[in-house]
Amino acid sequence: MRTGIRVGRGRVSRYAATTLFLACLGFTGIVNAGLDTPEYPFRKLLEPAGEETARGELGSSEIDEEVFAKVERGFVNLRVVDDNDSDVPVVVRRRATARKHGHEAAIGSETVSFETFPTNRVEIRLRVKEKGNPAATAVVLKSRVRNFEKQVSVSGSNDGRTWKLITKNMPIFDYSRFIDVRNERIDFKPSAFAFFKLEITNISESHQSPLTRIAKETTGGTLASEIERTSFQRSDFRIEDIELIQKKTSTRYADVRRGYSTGNLLSEVDDEKKQSVVTFDTARTPLTRLSVKVDSANFNRAILIEGSDDEDARPKWRRILSTRIGRISLGSFRQEKTAIDLGGERRFRRYRLTIDNLDNPALFILGVSAEGPAYELVFYRTPGKQYHALYGAAGASLPKYDIGSVLTKAKDAETVKYRLGQQEENPGFRTGRGIGLDGKKMMVVAILAMVGVLFWLVLKTLKRVEV
Repeated sequence: MRTGIRVGRGRVSRYAATTLFLACLGFTGIVNAGLDTPEYPFRKLLEPAGEETARGELGSSEIDEEVFAKVERGFVNLRVVDDNDSDVPVVVRRRATARKHGHEAAIGSETVSFETFPTNRVEIRLRVKEKGNPAATAVVLKSRVRNFEKQVSVSGSNDGRTWKLITKNMPIFDYSRFIDVRNERIDFKPSAFAFFKLEITNISESHQSPLTRIAKETTGGTLASEIERTSFQRSDFRIEDIELIQKKTSTRYADVRRGYSTGNLLSEVDDEKKQSVVTFDTARTPLTRLSVKVDSANFNRAILIEGSDDEDARPKWRRILSTRIGRISLGSFRQEKTAIDLGGERRFRRYRLTIDNLDNPALFILGVSAEGPAYELVFYRTPGKQYHALYGAAGASLPKYDIGSVLTKAKDAETVKYRLGQQEENPGFRTGRGIGLDGKKMMVVAILAMVGVLFWLVLKTLKRVEV
């Protein structure tokens, strides 16, 4: 016995109907998965800046002004895709340079023995408590004693029995009786030992007492002689603390700063308000500092800085800050303040500077220069693959990748350098606009088509069923 569903003259099996249903589900899944590249109108090729054979899991490229002009704050509409248009995890960060910073730190140690000798010297042995026996480069003997001079020899050992001389008879002293000069430190070449031995000579000194005793002898009531007698005091060198010193190097990161272009500079004088008004455009680049080029001398004026993203003839301005600019040139005295820190990073399409002239002659503005931090995009890469940066989508949401946490834990990770190519239109975006469908609309159309097919199949089944 054969079971099937007859539709018209043909016969549609239950297997075919199920297959059609799953195909529609699969189509909607494909439309809804991954990056919707047709939403991005612009793209740039990421070209290797070095050798093509360069290896590394991360690639990086500095963001240029064309990209800044099209991406939103937070870089929510900036993506990277490979040559298969597959979404590539990417993060945008400030470019930074690593700078080595040297500093000193004390090595953890403890005193294990102290011994005096008849030759007026002492021997102190120290044991290093830190693992790996870091190399010491100096020893500091801290004391409150004044007016002294000692000789110190330093030796090192790994077993506490066999000693190697590091430095011999180096002076420590305090001459505060005569001048404010003091030295408590012995420097030597880097020496990594488990034990250190300090030999200090002349540990005790005799100083003449400031008190003088005069003995007088008389004969028959007449002074016969006077004898002046002085005494000496013993002074021991008391050590409050001993520190072994090591040199360390740490890495500090400083933002890379760069200049950004300004355009359409317009400088006007409002005689009624007694103000000079300067406007200029940028590519919505991240600015932290403006420098006003003024062809005037001896001025000190209040200035208001505002920004706007409106492209209308009468934009709405947002206040950034108020400050003063000035230049003084009187004889040999020179002072200038024409650079303005914006109090943080600013990204506006247009800027307006309003300068109060009061009753002074209007300032003649030659131009405005701008600077701010450089940004780079960092992405996972595979050698031999080609990558594009897509940007400029409207209403894009911020992606969530784990590359940010990876970079936080690996700040020193090297990247393969890329440079952004010429800006071009995204071919997929042009095609998508032609049919009037983006990814979300295509998903809706697919779901409606699936429902329509199922409804049609059910309707035909009810009309004619052959058993």
